[in-house]
Amino acid sequence: MPYGASFETLCARLSPPGPEAWAACIALGASHDPRAIQVLARLAKSEDWRYRRVAIESLRLHPDARSLGDGIVDALSDCSAYVVRTACETVRALGLQEAHSRVVELCGVADSVTRQVAVEALGGLWQPWDFDAVLEIHLHDPEKKVRMAAAWTLAETVSTDTWRVLFSQWVSDPLPRHRVWACKLVQEFGRRVDVESLETLVHDGDGHVRKAAAHVIRMKTKTR
Repeated sequence: MPYGASFETLCARLSPPGPEAWAACIALGASHDPRAIQVLARLAKSEDWRYRRVAIESLRLHPDARSLGDGIVDALSDCSAYVVRTACETVRALGLQEAHSRVVELCGVADSVTRQVAVEALGGLWQPWDFDAVLEIHLHDPEKKVRMAAAWTLAETVSTDTWRVLFSQWVSDPLPRHRVWACKLVQEFGRRVDVESLETLVHDGDGHVRKAAAHVIRMKTKTR
């Protein structure tokens, strides 16, 4: 990645489209030259979706990227799914709350890859009222990868208000990782009275689950 190249050199490498141009665009995102963000803003509106995508990606690196927040949010409605997905990742990285409602909409689109990226992006834009919708995705989306992404987002954003709902779902979940997460929920949020709910996991068929359950039981029941 040509991070040390001059602004003029990077601009010269932006054409023709290809790996060298994409690398130059990323380097512009990390550039301290005040002209760099102007170039990225122009590329984000290029007729070529490839330039739009890499420009939106590059903005994650720029300290003034928020000044182009409206353009990044607009990219969430781009005609190219590749640009939309990159925009999801960028609004998450920048924490652009103004993108929240559009990202929620994208969680329900037909394309499963876009749904997955959108539900992941919600982890960085989380609002308490997102919980029920993301839980619904976790439980009922037809695509396994989307359901798994929703689970990660729920785990990332768990709170005192939601942990018991998640625990009830995960304590007997077929996926061992979710049963381990159930143990960790009790560790972080539960009280000594909640330890009894982990007794069955001490004899779980998965060694990681058994270890996690035993650890939490010891920690929660030890004499203080």
